[in-house]
Amino acid sequence: MKPSLCGRADLLRAMAIPSHDLDPSSSASMAALFNYRELPEVRRERSAPSVASGSAPDRPSARVPGEMGVMADVPFWRVETCEALSLEGEPPPRVAPALVQWSGRPKTLPTWTPLTPKRALLTRLRQASVMRRITREPDVEVVVDHISRGEWLGHIPYRQRSAWGSELYLIEDRARRLVPYWRDQEWVGDQLAALYPSHGLTIARLGEGDVEPVVRWPRAQWGQAVPPAPGAMVVVLGDLGCLASHGEPLRRFWRDWGAWLRDNRNPAVALVPGSLHVVPPELARLWAVVRWDRTGAAAMGAAEPVVQRLLTLLAPAVRVEPGLLRAVRTWLPEGDAGLEARVWQHEAMASQHSEAASWQPEVRKVYLERFAQEPKAVREDVLELIKGWRAGLQASVWFEEVLELDPNSQDCEAVAADVAEAKRFLLAFQAMQDGLEKPSVEHLAWLSRVFGRLPVVAGYDPQLRQVWHQLYQLVSAHESDAEAPEWYDPAVISPADRPVRQMTLWQVANRLLVQPAQAQATVRGSPLGMVQTVNGEVVVAPGQREAKPKPFSWAHRWGWDDVGPWVTFRIGGAEQRLRWILAGRFTMGSPDDEEGRWEDEAPQHEVELSRGFWLFDTPCTQALWRAVMDDNPSKFRGDNRPVEQVSWGGCQAFIGAVNRRLPGLELSLPTEAQWEYACRAGTTAARYYDNVDAIAWYGDNSDGETHEVGQKRPNAWGLYDMLGNVYEWCRDGDYNYTGDAAVDPAVSAEAGAYRVIRGGSWLNPARLVRSAYRFAFRSASRDGNLGFRCSSSASEPARARGVWGESEQQAERAETAPRRPADRRRLRLQDESRVDTAWPQGQGFRVNTDRERLYVARITRPPWASEIGRDGYGLWAVLDVSGVRQRLRWIPPGRFWMGSPEDEEGRFRSEGPRHEVLLGRGFWLFDTLCTQALWQMVMGDNPSEFKGANRPVEQVSWADCQRFIERLNQRYTELALGLPTEAEWEYACRAGTEGPRYADDPDAIAWYANNSDLSTHDVGKKAANAWGLHDMLGNVWEWCYDTTRSYHRTAEVDPVGSLEVGVVRVIRGGCWSDPARLVRSAFRLAGRPGLRDGNLGFRCSSSGQASRQASREATASDRSSVGPEAKPTDAGRRRR
Repeated sequence: MKPSLCGRADLLRAMAIPSHDLDPSSSASMAALFNYRELPEVRRERSAPSVASGSAPDRPSARVPGEMGVMADVPFWRVETCEALSLEGEPPPRVAPALVQWSGRPKTLPTWTPLTPKRALLTRLRQASVMRRITREPDVEVVVDHISRGEWLGHIPYRQRSAWGSELYLIEDRARRLVPYWRDQEWVGDQLAALYPSHGLTIARLGEGDVEPVVRWPRAQWGQAVPPAPGAMVVVLGDLGCLASHGEPLRRFWRDWGAWLRDNRNPAVALVPGSLHVVPPELARLWAVVRWDRTGAAAMGAAEPVVQRLLTLLAPAVRVEPGLLRAVRTWLPEGDAGLEARVWQHEAMASQHSEAASWQPEVRKVYLERFAQEPKAVREDVLELIKGWRAGLQASVWFEEVLELDPNSQDCEAVAADVAEAKRFLLAFQAMQDGLEKPSVEHLAWLSRVFGRLPVVAGYDPQLRQVWHQLYQLVSAHESDAEAPEWYDPAVISPADRPVRQMTLWQVANRLLVQPAQAQATVRGSPLGMVQTVNGEVVVAPGQREAKPKPFSWAHRWGWDDVGPWVTFRIGGAEQRLRWILAGRFTMGSPDDEEGRWEDEAPQHEVELSRGFWLFDTPCTQALWRAVMDDNPSKFRGDNRPVEQVSWGGCQAFIGAVNRRLPGLELSLPTEAQWEYACRAGTTAARYYDNVDAIAWYGDNSDGETHEVGQKRPNAWGLYDMLGNVYEWCRDGDYNYTGDAAVDPAVSAEAGAYRVIRGGSWLNPARLVRSAYRFAFRSASRDGNLGFRCSSSASEPARARGVWGESEQQAERAETAPRRPADRRRLRLQDESRVDTAWPQGQGFRVNTDRERLYVARITRPPWASEIGRDGYGLWAVLDVSGVRQRLRWIPPGRFWMGSPEDEEGRFRSEGPRHEVLLGRGFWLFDTLCTQALWQMVMGDNPSEFKGANRPVEQVSWADCQRFIERLNQRYTELALGLPTEAEWEYACRAGTEGPRYADDPDAIAWYANNSDLSTHDVGKKAANAWGLHDMLGNVWEWCYDTTRSYHRTAEVDPVGSLEVGVVRVIRGGCWSDPARLVRSAFRLAGRPGLRDGNLGFRCSSSGQASRQASREATASDRSSVGPEAKPTDAGRRRR
């Protein structure tokens, strides 16, 4: 059970356990278990409660003094925000339920390639053999050597050469990590069998975990562990354990085997795939190690990066056959055959079946993202290889693979036509399921595997999104609580012919319960809030309270450092950072006395840039240009060098391509004014730093070429290479300064005309590397010192660092941290059923339906609260003002029907038309009217006509309420009290009901004319509504924050009436003197802000809807209407 649901009674029960079960002396440990700590016995007049945890706090009159342990702040949960959704999307196109054939299937099956050709293989094995055979060819070198030394030849020496022995014992190491070489082992066995007679060849296999090889040939010895005969040559086809992830025990095994073979006089040869560097010296002394494959030696220490690259290239394949692995590995220019074993036993692989390996689904999704960043040419080649290995398989395998690719990879020529067929295949498959009374077990099993592998990007394919959702519902049709993919959204499929259902969320111990609102009385738990659904689908997904939304859809990373906000975008493997340049003024051009000045830099003039803009923090790199344009025109090559030899028109083509791929980025070239403003970064000197060598590559230090961007010192706004390295194209045409002040100057030019270039380059002297220096080229010009950087007109970032997002270090950590799949649960509700799931982990979670999205956050006791707890009504907190206690209830966000229907008895026209209202954020609300005791404690007087400490205060104007609120807010700065808006008031009053009142019997809930004896009564004596609020109807009218607004049939979000000077303010709820007709949830009146009456009071809310400025103006407007005692105040300001 959660600590938040344990109270002192639980502690007492535990301590009452008999001593033979539990030592009663361990009271301190017991208390700690329940989040209490034992205190010394100290008498005090009033206890000082902290966080309560079980039932609601007693009212002051009923409170019994006593001792209480001080609890640490424990967490509670509340629904904080609600977002309404519209129904999404059109149904997918109908396709005849006949499976689509793969018309692009390769005509021939793929060819398996052995590690090395037959001739090379036999030559290497023979050379490694210690057997020697004398030939008939005289050894001329030996003869010459003897004669040259004057020695007599007793006989003619003949040449010797390595030779096969008369017997061969071949061992195939069948370890799972060596599956990629199993076919090679069989092929080698076939080649050697042709060299030996049947009685001279023994083939044995050493299985995974075996300690002795078992004979496979000759058949007479099948299955027997027969050791090699003395003197027989032994050849092992394997790695001697050297490629194993944890190979030390295996290497010891082969070391012992080698020693035994030596003692048995068996020549021992090991045919090892990959580099021989992996074989330690102690094994090399016992075995003649021969390299199996024909690839050159791999660089030491480079294995893991190459393994990662190989895994990335294999990611599109849902199954990795040994032959496919061989094909992709040999396509790579680096690495050796040993990589195949490293990939096969890699933790990314879930299965090492001899037919094909399979991926860990979540790990594969990461590698698919990396594959999407590979150059297009690479993706084309690899996809063509994978496609070839699908020739002999079912079309569904290849169709699944192409549907799981990212959109850019789906555009590759190798798969583009197949993608269209795969989509038709999936549509037809879904149509086929619609025609079946019950889907087949095989189809459900296949779909389950597909959904386990499906990347998020594939689930969001707009053409297939509804199909994916329909098929997922088919797979999970019989599960009321199932894991949901990240892409699954209940709003995608919402039938229009079904009614909206109101559901209640409950916290019941450590479970989250969802059930119809009308059944809530049967639950023993605490309500969280309401949610609507049509299709009965609810997804519970984790979410972080502090998570910052993406500032832009195109943003890859973003953050805020000492310079200010930054953001990056990514295309392929290239990432580019932009800096935010604030709007401002500067003096453009150079003064008369600036050294090296040219005439066209004058006259100086004032320029104002009225809007901020984003700017590349470096010139455009060759890596970025190549990722976008798929070529590289540069003279000086290097991924991180600036691209050059690009014309102004070429820049426009680049910009257009980026903007099409990343909508909303809105790149362009900067105007000349923007460029100089950004270059100066607030300086007025010739350069933004005195030492030109520190900031620029120019004629004196460049060695006659460009250099990687970002190597020199940036200016004050975080921009690199604004001077030097390459000239930068600007948007403007060439023009002369006039000396007139200008706002956002920009000069257009005809096609082909001269365009401004700025900044100087690696080729130029220091005189040309100045902030004011300007030049112009024809727009078609290309040169090895001419590049560019882009600006963007995307939206301004948030002004506060905390709102904008993470720091760079946090973003880097988030980028590289290993990811685990989020625990998303899909709850499926039948018509009248309830469903529950385990309480989500983390600081918060989201509840999504086809109608709404709620965010549920964990909180602890607010600074202003003396106690907090949860009961059958929901979350509550206590505000203790010098001993006077006021309880507040958390009102969860949601939507409701505001106003009354036309057939409601006693209805007034001003209550219509009835319309739907969404309140997007929850708020605290006094659970009773403000009492006279609380007013007197805060204000020092009591204006009420009907006296009584627990009676509601009355005879208070709207402006009086503002002064009361201001004083409380000064004392409790985190509370931010205000009056509820009219919409907030009616929403809280109804508490999920739609009738005239929140209970049928008005006498049970309200003091009104029929039962009040024409006076007010103590608050909290009548029954509360479903959210724990008393006296929402009757006793006294309640001031609202805003004025009456005209109702319309259209839905509204967080509506607020007018706040103009002098307008009337809404009053709600009816009072002790009114008939029942006025004591209804929808009835509304209004009064002047200065009005006081014995039937007019209020209750406060916290975190309402109105803005500070509106509140300030509204409060100031009441000076003339409330008399001379009223003081201007903005205490009613609402703080979000």
